[in-house]
Amino acid sequence: MSELIQQAEAHIRAHVASHFPAHLTYHNIDHIAQVAEAAGELALAASLGADDRDALLLAAWFHDSAYHLGADGHEARSAELAEEFLESKGATAALKARVRELILATRKDAVVSGAMELMIRDADLVHLARPDHLAQLARLREEIEALRGVKIKKKEWLVENVAFMEHTPFRSEAGKRSWNTARQKNLAALQAMLEEHAEKKSEQKQAEKSDKEALHAEKENVRKRKETERGVETLFRVTLNNHTRLSQIADNKANMMLSVNALIISVVLSGLAPKLENNQLLMLPAALLTFTCLASIVTATLATRPKVTQGNTSREEIEKRNANLLFFGNFHNMKYPDFKWGMEQVMNDRDYLYGSMTKDLYYLGKVLHKKYRYLNLTYSIFAIGLVLSVAAAARAAYLAGLTVSGVPGH
Repeated sequence: MSELIQQAEAHIRAHVASHFPAHLTYHNIDHIAQVAEAAGELALAASLGADDRDALLLAAWFHDSAYHLGADGHEARSAELAEEFLESKGATAALKARVRELILATRKDAVVSGAMELMIRDADLVHLARPDHLAQLARLREEIEALRGVKIKKKEWLVENVAFMEHTPFRSEAGKRSWNTARQKNLAALQAMLEEHAEKKSEQKQAEKSDKEALHAEKENVRKRKETERGVETLFRVTLNNHTRLSQIADNKANMMLSVNALIISVVLSGLAPKLENNQLLMLPAALLTFTCLASIVTATLATRPKVTQGNTSREEIEKRNANLLFFGNFHNMKYPDFKWGMEQVMNDRDYLYGSMTKDLYYLGKVLHKKYRYLNLTYSIFAIGLVLSVAAAARAAYLAGLTVSGVPGH
C-alpha cells in the first residue's frame, strides 16, 4: 500500500470520528473501510496497475466522506473533500480528476461502463455478498428510521431489499467472479425471510380472525345468556306475582266465608234459639245450619292457617345448597351474620339462586294447593249444608202448616 493511501486512510478515520453523528449506524467508518478493502480485492483480481489501484482505493476511502452533511448529493461533496486532500498532498491533476470520476460513479443514477467505474460500484455494494449481510441491513434500517423519524415495517423493508438485490447485480468481471455466489445465497436467504414473514402474517391474520370469531361467538353467547336470564327473571317475577295474588284471593275468600258463617251463626243463635222450645220442627234446620256454618268456619280457618317453621337454617345446609333463604320461615331465627353470609352464597351462585327461586315457587304452589283445597271444601260444605238447611226448614214449615189445619203431622 502506497504512502498516499495510508495518509488518506488516516485522514478519513480522523474525519469520520470528528464529524459523523452516532445515528449513522451504516454509513460510518466500518462501511468505508469495507468498501476500501473490497476495492483492493477487485484491483488485485483485475491486476490493475499501481496508478489505477491508488485511484480506486482513494475513491473508495473518500466516496462517503461527506455523508454526514446529507445523503442527497453527498458524492459531489465527497469528491470535493478528496480533491482538497489530494491538493494538500501535491497530487497530479490527472489523479485528482480520476478520483473525482470514480467517486461520482457511485451515484445511484450514474450511467457507467468503464472497468474501474464498475469496480467502485461493486465495491460499494460488497455488503450484498458478505456473511453479515443481514446484520448490515439491520444497521442500515436503523439509520434510515433515525433519519426519517418513522419506523419501517418489516415486510416493506424485506420487499424493498429483495427487489434491490434482484435488480442490482455485480457488473465488473472481478466482482462477478468473486462475489456472485455469495450474493445469490444472501438473496435466497432474504427471499426465504420474506416468505416466512408472509406465512407468519397469514397465520397471524388467521389467528386474529379466529380470535375475532371466537370473541363474536362469546359476545353472542353472552347476549343470548342475558336474554335467557331476562326471560327467566320475567318468568319467576310473573309466576310469583300470580301465585301471590292467588294466595291473596284465597285468603280474601276464606275471610269472607268466616264473616258470613259467623254472621249466620249469630243470627241463628239470637233469632231461632228462643223459638226452639215452642217449635220443635225448627230444631233440625237450626242444627243443620249451625253445623254447616261451624264446618265452613273450621275449613276456612284451615285454609288460612299459617305453617309454623323452625326458622333456623345451618351453614352446612347452605353449603350443600339444600336451604332456601328466600322464604322468611327458613331464617327468622338465624343470626344476622349467618344470614348475610348465606345470602352472599345465594347471590354469588347463579344456579343456587335460581334453584332457591324454583324451590320457593314450588312450595308456594303447595301452599296454594292446600288453601284452595280447604277453600273448595268450605264452599262445598256451605253450599250443601245451606241446601239441606233450607230443605229442612221447608219441611218444618210444611209440617207446621198441616198441624195448624188440623191434620196430624207425622
